[in-house]
Amino acid sequence: MNPIFIKVCGMKQPQNIADVLSLHPQMMGFIFYPKSSRFVDDTTLTAVKNLPFDSTQKVGVFVDESAQTITQIAQQWGLNVLQLHGNETPELAQKLRENYTVIKALGIETTNDLQQITHFKNHCDYILLDKKSPQHGGTGKAFDWQLLNNQNFEVPIILSGGVSLDNVMHINNIKCPNLVGIDVNSCFETQPALKNMAKLQTLFELLPILHP
Repeated sequence: MNPIFIKVCGMKQPQNIADVLSLHPQMMGFIFYPKSSRFVDDTTLTAVKNLPFDSTQKVGVFVDESAQTITQIAQQWGLNVLQLHGNETPELAQKLRENYTVIKALGIETTNDLQQITHFKNHCDYILLDKKSPQHGGTGKAFDWQLLNNQNFEVPIILSGGVSLDNVMHINNIKCPNLVGIDVNSCFETQPALKNMAKLQTLFELLPILHP
């Protein structure tokens, strides 16, 4: 059984990006949603182009953008992965998947919300499950992870929303064979878009013992 991988999302500041890259997360997320406090700018773009990402995949997070806009930004930034965090369709996910790895984010509150997975599981590479919120994530709150117990979603699952050092070990109590990764953001920040390296270092030290 492979350990859980880590996606660090909401990166923006060049030195902080470099510091987090030294931990070698599998994925690093950049938010292209203008309403987000972690919305990236040209300074971030320069850093992304000049820093050695090596095995870390660059993820672009989008909310209800067109395929043309997403592709244009992906080419400009050299993105490997596209995360769709709005009301995108399975058709859009499938189209983008022709050239990119695609993550579809879904908001979860109850068991019924998990039924959304069936619409996307054949059209994306990962499903990211976040706390349901009108602001498209970033709440720092978790949904009830026990909803995932004894579920087989037939697609790799990334757990998001309120993952912190206080609850991350609870992942070992989740009985879901599809759970492969966690997405961390606000609970590991000292301020929006600035990650707390001490907290992240502790998280990565726990990585070998994190298994669903």
